[in-house]
This record gives sequence, C-alpha cells and structure tokens, in this order.
Amino acid sequence: MPSWLKTALNYVLAGLLLLVAFFLIDKISEYFIRGFSFVLPLIIPFIIAVFISFLLEPMVCVLQNKARLSRGSAVALSMLTLFSFLGTIITLLLLRLITELIHLSKTVPYIIFDIQSWVEISLPKFQRLYGELPPGITDYIQQSFRSVAQTLQNFLSITLDSLLNIFSVIPGIITLIVVSFLATYFISKDRRSLARQWVRLMPAPYGEQSLHVIKEVFGAFISYIKAQGILVSISTMISIIGLYVIGADYALTMGLLIGFLISFPSWGPARSFCPGWAGPLFPGTPPLA
Repeated sequence: MPSWLKTALNYVLAGLLLLVAFFLIDKISEYFIRGFSFVLPLIIPFIIAVFISFLLEPMVCVLQNKARLSRGSAVALSMLTLFSFLGTIITLLLLRLITELIHLSKTVPYIIFDIQSWVEISLPKFQRLYGELPPGITDYIQQSFRSVAQTLQNFLSITLDSLLNIFSVIPGIITLIVVSFLATYFISKDRRSLARQWVRLMPAPYGEQSLHVIKEVFGAFISYIKAQGILVSISTMISIIGLYVIGADYALTMGLLIGFLISFPSWGPARSFCPGWAGPLFPGTPPLA
C-alpha cells in the first residue's frame, strides 16, 4: 500500500474517532447534566455544612482550649451563637428592606413626575441656549421619561414581589436549614474521625496528601471570603450610616445596593455615589451629597 494512502486512511480514521468522541461526549454530558441537576439539590445542604464547619473551626478550637468544653458542646455552642446572630440580623434587615421598598414603590411615580416637571421647565432654557428644538425631540424626551418611570416602577414591583415570595418558600428553606444544621454539627463534631476514615480508605500516600490539599484549598478560599466579606461589610455599614446621618431616604436599601455593587471587582464606592453627587446640581434638590 502506498505511503500516501496510509496517511490518508490514518487521517480519515482519526476524523471518525474524533466524531465518535464528540458524539459520546455530547450524549454523556446530556445525561451528566440531568443527573447532576437531580443530585445537586440533595448535596447542597452537605456542601453548605462543610463550608460552615470550616468557618466554625477556629471558634470550636477556642472553646475547646479556653473553656475546656468537649468537642460536641463546643460545636453546639458555636453553631447556636452563629445562627442566632445571623438569623437576627437577616430578619431585621429583611423587615426594614421590605418596608423601604413598599414605600419606595409608592413614591416612584411622584419622583418621576417631579423629574418630568423639571424637564418641562428646563426645556425653554435649553431652547434659548441651543435654539428651538423640533417637536419630535421634545416628544421623544417626554416619552423616554415615561418609559423610564414605568420600567423603574416595574423593577421595584418585581423586586418587592420577589422579597415577599421568600415567605412562600419558607418550608423548603426551613428543611434546607435543618438538614444543613444537623450535617454541620455531625461533620464538625466527628471531623477527626472522618479524616481518619478517609485516610484508611485511600491508598497509603494519597489519603493524607488529599486531606492536606483539601485543607489548604478550603483554608485559602475561606480566607478570601472572609477578607472580601469584611471589606464589603465595612463599606456597606459606612454607606448605610452615612446615608442615615445626612437624612437620606431609603438609606438601608441604597446602602445594601452600594454594598452589592462594591462586591464586583470593576466597581468601587465612588461610582456608586455618583448619582448622589450629581443630584444637587439640579435645582430644587437638597444638598445631601
């Protein structure tokens, strides 16, 4: 057989093998996604439990060493402290946030009406400066403001409905919390025995090495989350307190929105306050910036 024919056959065979491989990967990935979507809700509580157990470990060690508590008592006290604190804070924030959003959704039409009135008053001034504007442009500006008003009002309504719908999924949330709570307790309490069991099941050099890798990766991830959480929390608290001090309406809503935007790497506190700095430039706006 000529060499060129062998080369051509090899290329054809390689292409067929690639097509078969892509077909198998496509089919396997479809079944894998289906299975993963079925299994994911079942393993989410345990993933949360592992994450919380790593967060609680420093507090558990302190209670064990300083207060001389047993491992189970230290874990239970740490979990009770953490969940009580977080539950109280989240409940108070949600109640205040819902109150502000309800009030904001009612006042948005009046705010938009004030903006439209300001535009209608300012249009003659702009016309004197830049000449007579065509009627089409004036109508387009007014229509744009109406569209923005409707969009903003719909967005606030959807956000408010989403927050209120949280109460409709309370049974599922309670189930998730209970399962995560129990899993966190047993994972944190039996952490050393679980590690020994893992080392016993794995081949000799790989058990301890895998535990070391998992510990380092989770430790770095937890440290990163803590650092980001501290920075975002400080910026959010400063924003909320500052907005309350200057007497701004909806201080909690705007402060939480600023904190959410700050969590994005390309966004900073300065950009979040740009609307507040630009607001006093308009006539009739109180100098809150």
